[in-house]
Amino acid sequence: MTTCSIEELSPVDRKLTIEIDAETATAELESIYKQLNREARIPGFRPGKAPKRIIVSAYKDRAERDLVMNLVDLGYREALKQHRLEPVSQPELKEKLDLWKEGEPFKFTLHVEVKPAIILSGFEELEIKERPVEVSDAEVERELERIQRALATPAQEKEERKVAKVGDMALAELEVTDFPAPAEGQGSEPQRTMRRFFIQEGPLARENLAQLAGLEVGGKAEFTHQWPPVDPLDALANAEAGVAPSHGVKKITATLLQFEGAQLPAIDDELAKKLQMGETLAELREKVRARIDEVKRQSAEERRRDSLVQQLLAKTPFEAPKSMVEGAFQNAVGMVEAQMQRQGAEGELSEELKAKLREMAVARVKRDLLLEAIIEKEGLQLSQEDLTQAMRSAEMPREVRKEDQGLLFQRVWQMARDRKALAFLESKAKRVAE
Repeated sequence: MTTCSIEELSPVDRKLTIEIDAETATAELESIYKQLNREARIPGFRPGKAPKRIIVSAYKDRAERDLVMNLVDLGYREALKQHRLEPVSQPELKEKLDLWKEGEPFKFTLHVEVKPAIILSGFEELEIKERPVEVSDAEVERELERIQRALATPAQEKEERKVAKVGDMALAELEVTDFPAPAEGQGSEPQRTMRRFFIQEGPLARENLAQLAGLEVGGKAEFTHQWPPVDPLDALANAEAGVAPSHGVKKITATLLQFEGAQLPAIDDELAKKLQMGETLAELREKVRARIDEVKRQSAEERRRDSLVQQLLAKTPFEAPKSMVEGAFQNAVGMVEAQMQRQGAEGELSEELKAKLREMAVARVKRDLLLEAIIEKEGLQLSQEDLTQAMRSAEMPREVRKEDQGLLFQRVWQMARDRKALAFLESKAKRVAE
């Protein structure tokens, strides 16, 4: 028989005091010795036929260690069942375990984190601020210019000059450091990345770097900027990837490595045909406008739904389990480091960035727990169509390794769950003009 008492150390921390009676421990030890007898190779005896005294003599230490592990596992599973606990972390032993003493109950304590109690109410008090989505002619032209630059080739007529000028294509190394400069011995290591740019005015996120104009190869330009740079049209993708929109103002030192004149394709009917986006420039503009409109609408939907989550979180305070936050934080760090590696950036993540990523991890965990609570409270069921749409959005690879199937399905299921809960919140919220 197993008994368990629970002490609530915090809204998410539980101390389990578990006791297993001597009879259960004796039976478990007997089972261990029988298994060892079947596995043992004792000279003169067939497997499973050696006398127990010989098995005990040969494997007593191992059997007693295995008994402790088995009893801890048995007691923990029984405690979860008795008290209907939903753990979110592995159980932790904070005290040294003694070996079981024959004829006595086996007693031990475990610490585990559980899901917080989330009391939901007031869905009808949530507000959605509606704002029409518009795409300006200037935004269409900027996107066409970005496409044009992406298709640029080196100029056919080479110029013999030492100084870069506006309109050139350039390769530059960026060194990113904290700004203002931290005190000596503080701050993070500089980050270095090598990128290609167009020397012209415009967003750094779209590979524009006007500061290189007037420099010779090896020349440097210093300026401050939000880092990493994020284009507004790419904000949705960054949000889904868990990357912060901005990590703060940084000092950037750009070193010009090489440059050459650029030849840009004309923005005309031929460009539309080349891109397979119509037969005329007018058709190309309309398709570009539609693409920007779609991105803006998706971004507006994300902001709208995020606002609903933030409103509900403000009305529903609860603690995020530390183990879940740590897992989300480590995942975010890994994603940012992988992104830096792809971009050729060097250096460690700054403490400022790590603090931002941890803050985002807390927000992510609370959001996930809140949406899961909505699904459970309202009894919302995921349909096959919900899962199919999530699978399309997740851009599942055509071939999936068997060992990755579980993780990919979990990702799809969570995406479908989030959409279902968020759609429910939208259906209950009041719509007000912004």
